[in-house]
Amino acid sequence: MGQGGAELLENWLGVNPHGRLVVVDFLKRVRPLASSTRNRSVYDADYEALESLQSLASEHGVAILVLHHTRNLAAVDPVDEVSGSTGLSGGANGILVLKRDWGRADAYLHVPGREIEEKTELALRWDADLASWALVGDAEGYRLSNERQQLLRALQNAEALMSPKEIAEAADKTVGSVKVLLGEMVKAGQVTNPSYGKYGLPSPNPYSPYSANSEDEEGKSKESKGTYDTAEPVICFHGYPEGEGCYLCDPDHPYRLEGGAT
Repeated sequence: MGQGGAELLENWLGVNPHGRLVVVDFLKRVRPLASSTRNRSVYDADYEALESLQSLASEHGVAILVLHHTRNLAAVDPVDEVSGSTGLSGGANGILVLKRDWGRADAYLHVPGREIEEKTELALRWDADLASWALVGDAEGYRLSNERQQLLRALQNAEALMSPKEIAEAADKTVGSVKVLLGEMVKAGQVTNPSYGKYGLPSPNPYSPYSANSEDEEGKSKESKGTYDTAEPVICFHGYPEGEGCYLCDPDHPYRLEGGAT
């Protein structure tokens, strides 16, 4: 920006007064050369790297989004993960931090800007059809939903009621965390606890392997034998016909943790 870039951008904004968004991809390509900031502190150099862009944004009423990298080390405050000194976060009106685990299709967008009343964390999922990120809701609710999905999948794949230990092994979680989550899911009506220490899916549910009220030829319920109900499909316990389109019951839902849209 120190070699005529700010002037070029200002001229473009003057010719295009209806412009509302400028994306700088990425900061390293437009910030002043290291030789020109040799006598300044790292904080001052980082702050001044955004100073001209901030002035242009205020003068022309346009949003300028500057892409930058995060450092490898995690931090309690996502803002501290921005690569460089605090001069960068101090020189911007707002910071958005996108975090994604390697190999995962979902990500989390932290929105801790100074001009935002409450810090927000949003859940995103990569949509291969659109080749872009899709917003799927609040991050805390999404994480909890994913954890519950793992337990529901374990129960769906079972041929009988399961103990917390068996569910934990199938979902690759600790027994303690599974017990806590199962208690919450029982209250929410997502799982049943028909006998002490045993859990299953509620009925009627077209995706449940249990049917508590059906009897076989020996008088034993199918629930106790772990066989599938062959009755006509019904409304799932979240209110969706045949479970289709239900985030928790439909295994083909595009935003499930596995088997999403391709």
